Amino acid sequence: MNRKEYLKNYQKNWIKQRRLNFFNNKSCIQCGSAEKLELDHIDPSKKITHRIWSRNEKFRNEELSKCQVLCEKCHKQKTAQYCKDLFTNKEIKSSQTISDDIFYRVIELNNNGFTLREACEKVGILYSTFSSTKSRKKRIFK
Repeated sequence: MNRKEYLKNYQKNWIKQRRLNFFNNKSCIQCGSAEKLELDHIDPSKKITHRIWSRNEKFRNEELSKCQVLCEKCHKQKTAQYCKDLFTNKEIKSSQTISDDIFYRVIELNNNGFTLREACEKVGILYSTFSSTKSRKKRIFK
């Protein structure tokens, strides 16, 4: 085995071990099963990435704090319901509008270091509402 293959296998096993250590002695928070456990982002809009096991401890813990442990079956059910709700409410969300004051407040917060999602949350609106309003205003933002 050459060095490149060795390092690839080493990292693969290292990541696998981190994941196994995390799920050790855990069970699904909905049904209690300890089989086929997965991480579920409680609020998918706050998910940064699903590739957390190779990241540093600080980043990994921040991302894990947004998650819950579910078995494969419960995770699929939750995701299906989330997608159904998203599809069902799509027309409602996209038809909402916000005032110019709220719109520019979000932009101001964004210019002061908040992400657009954080700024929307701070002023109490959905990011999708802001995004559709931004599209209608046809302005360019960073």
